[in-house]
Amino acid sequence: MSAGRRPGAAGSDAATGPDRPLRVAVDQDRCCGSGMCVLTAPGVFDQRDEDGIVVLLDERPHAELWRQVRDAESGCPSQAIEVSEECQEGEVSQVSEECEE
Repeated sequence: MSAGRRPGAAGSDAATGPDRPLRVAVDQDRCCGSGMCVLTAPGVFDQRDEDGIVVLLDERPHAELWRQVRDAESGCPSQAIEVSEECQEGEVSQVSEECEE
């Protein structure tokens, strides 16, 4: 587990990334507006002009952005980003082992 990652957060080896598509969610009530997510994954996150609160641009980012999304999740000072792996269409898991058949 990398430093800063929440216990139970989904993920696999940082060098290979997750095996399944990612789904991203944000909690705007929890966001403190630091902007770290936007700096880390600008194609996935933005901020509202009026208060800097996170805006999710892409709930299901392409595989080339998965590492950046994971870094944004672990680097969020208010833990307002939740990343999960999609097991099958419509089924989401926080821990990749839960997707096993």
